[in-house]
Amino acid sequence: MDVGILVNNVGIAPPHPTFRKFDDISKEHLYNEITVNTGAPSQMTRMLLPHMKQRKRGMIVFVGSIVQVFKSPYFVNYSGTKAFVGHFVNCLTREISHHNIQTQILIPSVVDTNMSKGDHFMRKMHDWLRAFAYPTATTYASWAICTLGWCKFATGYWFFDCTKVFSIMGENLGIMPFVLRQILRFSYGSKVIN
Repeated sequence: MDVGILVNNVGIAPPHPTFRKFDDISKEHLYNEITVNTGAPSQMTRMLLPHMKQRKRGMIVFVGSIVQVFKSPYFVNYSGTKAFVGHFVNCLTREISHHNIQTQILIPSVVDTNMSKGDHFMRKMHDWLRAFAYPTATTYASWAICTLGWCKFATGYWFFDCTKVFSIMGENLGIMPFVLRQILRFSYGSKVIN
């Protein structure tokens, strides 16, 4: 089997509404999310890695999520599974780098896919802003592919790079929990979070 690039782009998130308390997620969904988000990329990598090692070349790309980097209440299980993917990539990179196999992890924000169709923020945005903030899968892929071979870690889209900078500033200044609470109150009402 001659596969030059493996892209592990798989994931399921909590059912909508997206913002859900951890203990409100069903046991079945919890296990499905863990199995799909961590098991599928691990198994695909395990299946194709021997062939790449034999040829002494290849690239393995993993699609994580921006929520794996920041404290993400109401995405507890999803962000945990994506953090697993990030750590998995870091460990795998050290293990296989001498085989001339490259790895990369992409950490996008929300991309306009079936998984994000119920996103409350996306539905309320003006069309012109949605075009920048929530790229289609095709737009995201065309930007992300430009990062292949250039870096091991990328958001994959220019607007996500901008939001990452502001998120890091907010997280370091301790204002992100406050901002998130205000967004949740505005979007879902004060009963959602105190």
